[in-house]
Order: sequence, then structure tokens, then C-alpha cells
Amino acid sequence: ELEQAQEAYAVLQQMTTYMSLVIGEKDTVTIDFFVQCEEKKKHLEKLEAEVANSKATVEKGFSKKEGPFVKELDAALQSVGVHRQQYFGGAFVGNHVHKALKLCNIQKQCKCLCETAKKKLPHRYTQAEHRTEILVKAFSMFARCHNIYDHNFIDETQAHALGG
Repeated sequence: ELEQAQEAYAVLQQMTTYMSLVIGEKDTVTIDFFVQCEEKKKHLEKLEAEVANSKATVEKGFSKKEGPFVKELDAALQSVGVHRQQYFGGAFVGNHVHKALKLCNIQKQCKCLCETAKKKLPHRYTQAEHRTEILVKAFSMFARCHNIYDHNFIDETQAHALGG
């Protein structure tokens, strides 16, 4: 959209310059072009400011506690008794990993991301639903693997189940 606005502004500027030379500045057609040109210029400046703001946000990044998705995911995890461990840099350890990897908890965690997308980014909801399905499958497969290799010894049947 920014590129289109820049192109439209450049064309209007050229047309306005041409019209003012050929017809004269007092002509209403030329004045209308000047008005359109100024409107496009304002729209372009607004888009450029939005892009600059977005770039600054991306460069700055987010802390672990910022953002609607992180907050909702943390709330979903805490509702099933999974908490970030401060002394491990906010990681999940021990029994919290086991709790987080239960199928019902995986579904709850992934569902909260989809619901957050529905509230905050409704135009991305369908995409969020699709990604939620993928995440549930991926985490479910990881949970099965984790349950097998979390034990000290992996027998041949378990190795085969892991694909080895």
C-alpha cells in the first residue's frame, strides 16, 4: 500500500506540474489536482510514519511479559499449574513440563492463542485456526516422544515408536 501511495503521489505531482504550466494555476482543474496531490501526500506521510513505527517496534522487540499472545499463553499455562521458573530464566522444568505436555493442556494452550487472534487480529483468525491445528499436532507428537525418552532406558519398541 505504501508503494502504491508513493507511485500515485509521484504521478499526481507530475500531472499537477504539467497542468500548471499548460493551463495556469488559477484553473479549477489544476486546483483540484493540487488538492488531490496534497491529500495523497498526507496519506503517504501517514503510511510512512506507520512503517517507521512498526520497524522501531520490531527492532526494539518485546519482553517476555509484553504482548497479548504471551500474556494469554502464560494465563493458560498458569491455569493448569504450569509456571515459569525465575531461577531458570523463565523456562519450564520438571513436573511443569509434564503438565504442559498433557493433551488437554496442549489443546488449552493452543486454543488460547487462537482466541487471542480472534479478539486482537480478527482478519487473521482463519490463519490462527490453521496454525493452532498444526501446533496441537506438533506438541502432541513431542509429548509422545518426551514420555518415551524421559525414562532412563529406551527399549527397541520405544525407539521404533520414535522413528529410530
